[in-house]
Amino acid sequence: MVQKKVREGIHVEDDVILNNYAKLGRAIVMQAVKDYVTARERLKMFPGNGVALAVAKRTLAFFKSSWMSLLAPDINGDALVEAINRKKGFRNEI
Repeated sequence: MVQKKVREGIHVEDDVILNNYAKLGRAIVMQAVKDYVTARERLKMFPGNGVALAVAKRTLAFFKSSWMSLLAPDINGDALVEAINRKKGFRNEI
């Protein structure tokens, strides 16, 4: 029989599940970062690329959304975009 430990009113299994959800949220945000960077790099090479423009705009909207805040409450979407733009040398506006 597996013994359940209780810590601060949360069962260990519940804590593991919450941790897994946090990891999933971070993975979603990291994929959005990759998509944004790829789209911005394509826009640098091909300024008229409509697909890249749509992806860049959609990921920017995600970074500013309540969904982003729910998935990664400790990450400021605006600060994240600023950091990416600064590091990659992207102009702030699309």
